[in-house]
Amino acid sequence: MRIVDVRLHPIRVARQYRTVAGHGAKAGPATAAEPATISHFYAVELETDDGRVGFGECSDINPRTTLPDGRPLRAGAARDLLLPLLRGHDPHDTARLEAIFKRAGVRGKLVAAADMACLDLVARAAGQPLYNLLGGRYWRDLPVCWVAYVRHPRDMEPEIAEKVAQGFRNFKLKVGGDIDLDVARVRMVRELAGEAGHIKLDANGAWSVDEAIANLRKLEPYRPAAIETPIPNDDVEGMRRVKANTGIPFMEHGWPAARVLEYLKQGIVDVFKLYAPAYGGLRQAQQVMGMIAAAGKNAYVGSDVEMGVGTLAFGHLAAASPECNIAAWPCDLRGPALLTGDVLDEPVRYDNGKLMIDGRPGLGVTLVPAQLQRLKGDLDE
Repeated sequence: MRIVDVRLHPIRVARQYRTVAGHGAKAGPATAAEPATISHFYAVELETDDGRVGFGECSDINPRTTLPDGRPLRAGAARDLLLPLLRGHDPHDTARLEAIFKRAGVRGKLVAAADMACLDLVARAAGQPLYNLLGGRYWRDLPVCWVAYVRHPRDMEPEIAEKVAQGFRNFKLKVGGDIDLDVARVRMVRELAGEAGHIKLDANGAWSVDEAIANLRKLEPYRPAAIETPIPNDDVEGMRRVKANTGIPFMEHGWPAARVLEYLKQGIVDVFKLYAPAYGGLRQAQQVMGMIAAAGKNAYVGSDVEMGVGTLAFGHLAAASPECNIAAWPCDLRGPALLTGDVLDEPVRYDNGKLMIDGRPGLGVTLVPAQLQRLKGDLDE
């Protein structure tokens, strides 16, 4: 089984809600009347000489992203870059392909999409679900956090009420704008989700150290499970001050690896959010999880608003990773429920606030040509 072709399909999908994070919140609160934001994707297909096809996803692309040679990231240019690196290789050889990508200076979401498609190919050929390539299914249930962005509480309340009615009890709220509105949002979610509701907060580095301490003290009565990036995450000393002066557990991005090591050495981060494309793939993410678990800290699978392929791939990762304490720290894999369309033959399913992963070979889905055409994006040639 050798790779003979790679295809990238540009996709453009609207989000159901206009999404504003903490660093953009000071421009003013979003309202439900504002138009939905747009997400850009590449659906990736790898084809082998025996006619098999594996699927990957390059998720939530910034249209200003460039390739290593400085050209804009567009489907044709990306294929020209990837195909010579992949052609002729066995998709089982993901470690060798990882080294080839590193030598070529190719990293991030493109590499992760190719790695995802290779694992899908291998699992399909073996007749096994992808999680069996990652150690087998450890977690049977995959509870999901619904991520709610910065909006006025009256505009956000119907959204949260709807998700509670659908069985969601885990929420992640973007904060970092007007603290009085932040408090109102968190109080409203606590009331709707109940005493057992799990609420994470993410300020996207919007606050200074003094603001973070003052604001988190105002939010503490609503018992957040953790605060992510209350201040810029390169300010280790500032993080230490915030942690020492507040009672909310500290959550931070689990990349790059050198920064994770520094956080572990300093003992200032309680739980790490992991995003597989930051490391180049699913196996690499498991390696970082192992490092975090060895230090006695927690990890969970984060999200960058994926469509179905990416969501399922990261769901398989979470299901196969005992280091990812899914019971205490639900994953953020809610992308398909936020987006208004997808390109799969079967939609990603959520049941009672949980992501459903079945045992079909590979990722268990395929792409629908008519859907690819209907949602065709403009990041093409």
